[in-house]
Amino acid sequence: MSWRHGLADTRSHSELAMAAKAKARTIVVRLLSTAGTGFTYMTKRRRALPKLQLRKFDPVVNQHVLFLETKLK
Repeated sequence: MSWRHGLADTRSHSELAMAAKAKARTIVVRLLSTAGTGFTYMTKRRRALPKLQLRKFDPVVNQHVLFLETKLK
């Protein structure tokens, strides 16, 4: 037991509230194949940059195809 047990807390509500966290500088994104196979890659990108478009290997069609950033589910 602490020495404050049973005593009323004199701090105001604003003192008890915690500060909001800042948003992360990087975010995890999913890259979806444009070949229509449903194959995906997960990667990180900086939040300030535009959406990713990368040409990567899709093993379902055994070719390099364009992958576009989509929402995570």
